[in-house]
Amino acid sequence: MANSIFKSLYSLTRKYKMPVVINVAGLALAFTAFLVIMMQVYYDRTYNEGIKDYDKVFMAYNVTDEYGDFTSMSPPMMEFIAGRSPHIKDYAYTDYMSGDYAFYVEDKAVKYKFLQVSSNFPEVFGFEMVAGTIDCMENMGFAMIPESFARRYFGSIDVVGKKLARYKGIVVGGVYKDFPANSTVKNIVYSPIDPSQYAGNWENWGFNCFTMYIKVDDPSAIDG
Repeated sequence: MANSIFKSLYSLTRKYKMPVVINVAGLALAFTAFLVIMMQVYYDRTYNEGIKDYDKVFMAYNVTDEYGDFTSMSPPMMEFIAGRSPHIKDYAYTDYMSGDYAFYVEDKAVKYKFLQVSSNFPEVFGFEMVAGTIDCMENMGFAMIPESFARRYFGSIDVVGKKLARYKGIVVGGVYKDFPANSTVKNIVYSPIDPSQYAGNWENWGFNCFTMYIKVDDPSAIDG
């Protein structure tokens, strides 16, 4: 029975080659499209799930009638927002812009993404350390690198104390476990923001140079 079915299919395939090819190609394209769509759905549905308490961390927005909504904040504005609700338990901030930076690993230039953040940024976002501690961000001359960076350029995660620059005192203070690709937190080099660098502007309400993230105790307390 099965043999006769296969013979019939083979005969039809030889007789109607073009329609068969078109149908098979159509099925292949449809299946590929289905896989791509499902991958995107999974990416979106699991976005930020690699972050501890991801549902309690929110980006803050500056809402104005004149300029619309934007995410850049000044230090006084961040302090003002943080004090507006008892549900806000902590906040962190980053430099508004990240960029590529030339690091040096054993005198070899390495171009990598770099971002300055508040010293408590790793704590707010629940960084999982594989070497060193998040306390290293309390020291201005230190930086944190992802595990992938450590293994790729140093060949090991045992790199605490290693230098990342030729002339400046940038030293590896900790190595964190890589976050999933579908995450707000990117696997880049982080170093602490030094407020003294902005001494003349730190109290300026118009110094909108930072992106703020708040951490709340109850996600339902956030409106919209």
